[in-house]
Amino acid sequence: EDLAARAASRLIDLVAEDVKPRDIVTKSSFDNAFTLDMAMGGSTNTVLHGMALAHEAGIDYPLTRIDEISRRVPNICRVSPASHWHMEDVHQAGGISAILGELAEVPDLLDLDARTVAAIALLVALSRIPGPLHGVDLVERAADIGTPAHTIEDEELVLRAEQRGVGDAGRLEVGLGALRQ
Repeated sequence: EDLAARAASRLIDLVAEDVKPRDIVTKSSFDNAFTLDMAMGGSTNTVLHGMALAHEAGIDYPLTRIDEISRRVPNICRVSPASHWHMEDVHQAGGISAILGELAEVPDLLDLDARTVAAIALLVALSRIPGPLHGVDLVERAADIGTPAHTIEDEELVLRAEQRGVGDAGRLEVGLGALRQ
């Protein structure tokens, strides 16, 4: 089924269910989005566009909050240009759901009660995804796409379990003020 057609259908359903963008776009949903981004290495584009969306939604979301998230989220996936992996590789290794599933295992990283575009809590949405999402299963999925994945420590994994991430924290640091040391 075509992704655009499914997205359009879901949009029509949301209108019929009287779900408004601001029912979904909340401070918690921004926290979850930035947590996912940091787990993937962090992106200045995500910060730029996320801050613009928060502003448009009337949500006070300070840059310091993004910095705090970056410092506590394990970096479990690196995507080009930070590595040779691309989003297609991430998709084949389990995708965003696999990353979120792994992050959900770490207490207090995600707000699992946050409402999603499916108009259900993130925890419920993750529980509906068929198949394993995290741990050793990431190794198996990476191996399925031709990645040498003999152990979870292997340098060539697309996605890694939180316990053996690429780095301890996200790679994005927010600098504030005229001079940053």
